[in-house]
Amino acid sequence: MGWLQRQSPNRWLVALVSAHCWGRGVLFCPMERLRKILSVLAVTSLALSGLLPAQQQDKSGSAEWRKVADQFMADLVANRVDDALELFEPAAVNAAGGKQKAKGAIEQLFGYCGRPLEAGLLCSGCLAQTVQPQSPEQSPFAAPSRDGGVREVLESIVIPPIPNAPFTATLDTEWDRYTAEGATITLANERHIARDRKGRVYQERWYLVPKNGKAKSEMNWIQIADPKQRTLYNCSPERHICELRNYEPGGELPAAAKPMPIPGGVLKTGYTTVEDLGTRNIAGVETVGLRETTLIEPGVEGNDRAVTAMHETWHSQELGINLLSIRSEPIVGKQTFTITELSAADPDAHLFQVPDGYTVIDLRTSSRKNDRP
Repeated sequence: MGWLQRQSPNRWLVALVSAHCWGRGVLFCPMERLRKILSVLAVTSLALSGLLPAQQQDKSGSAEWRKVADQFMADLVANRVDDALELFEPAAVNAAGGKQKAKGAIEQLFGYCGRPLEAGLLCSGCLAQTVQPQSPEQSPFAAPSRDGGVREVLESIVIPPIPNAPFTATLDTEWDRYTAEGATITLANERHIARDRKGRVYQERWYLVPKNGKAKSEMNWIQIADPKQRTLYNCSPERHICELRNYEPGGELPAAAKPMPIPGGVLKTGYTTVEDLGTRNIAGVETVGLRETTLIEPGVEGNDRAVTAMHETWHSQELGINLLSIRSEPIVGKQTFTITELSAADPDAHLFQVPDGYTVIDLRTSSRKNDRP
């Protein structure tokens, strides 16, 4: 403990995470692994930040303090920093410099470039900023400024909630991004999706991880959409909570439409060219292919030369979804979504029920709360 107390809290924490996580260019640590690592050593972290009274540090191995540590990490995972502070006696918080400074200490130790712990992806450049030695003039509770960075959400294929077209499938995703040095960074995952005869849609969401790397992906959301009840459940396996929200299926239904025929196989309008790619059998289902290419002239998006964006789809009229979708753009790179292990059988009904042991939080607007879920 004496050695740890002499170290910079950020230096100690980054060393701990780096020892258990790996990656190339992007440092990834699965949420459950990260939580277990930090939960075991949370009391030591609290001692470093001044939140754990010195007279109680010797009890950090007790069952009572392990319980406190687990709850502390659970609150942080759910971004409930104020709730985490409520676990400690007011005297401990005051000893740490007051509530705001204590809160700053927690965010500095566990904020990870301003992203919530659930994000799972940590940028090595942001972590490097927190390793810098602390100067005598700096407050130990003042979180360092963090300039730059990007927060990205990868949009997947659209699954329209149409009836009488059931299926279950695995969706493989690959996201290629290109560096200025000419290297390619590829993130990937696979997840299960399904739709029953009623048009209800089940989707799992899994973290993207480096392709062919050692990091294992983990499921972070389960989504259940019901077009008849107009409900959407967003369920967190980590928190065992399902958020019940309003669901308006109208925006997704056009994705089921049959592609329009292209006279002559090529259609040019302005800067966009659409090509008919013919038919192709994917996973035992016939699909129709289209490729849309758009020329982006210099200056339109800050580009110093002309660039192109391309979107290629292979659509199944039978199922009303794209079985293969490829999107390539200069800024986001190349995204490929491929349906595999496809079955046209009606999926198990239990997929469309709230998982056992989950608490439902109703976040619907008042106009919909009287509707039966």
